[in-house]
Amino acid sequence: MLDTALAEQLGMAKPEDVRRTIEANREELEAFGIIAVRAINTGNRGRPGRAFYLNREQALLICILSKTSKAKEVRAEVIRVFTAWTRG
Repeated sequence: MLDTALAEQLGMAKPEDVRRTIEANREELEAFGIIAVRAINTGNRGRPGRAFYLNREQALLICILSKTSKAKEVRAEVIRVFTAWTRG
């Protein structure tokens, strides 16, 4: 999943803000696999930017770590589903 697409779903003010969360938690995210990175043209002068592609587990972890109001709903749903699954 493209990082900025996930950020939009989470309701982040600037979709690029998700990249700070990814960088700050890179080690934990990489425990779930390699983070695919692609150079992108940001339209600004200087070095190109980077886009991250996350797998399912990494995307879920970003939802858990996110501080947006929509992420709160996502976390609650994850807890409900996990609890229901463990109870059979």
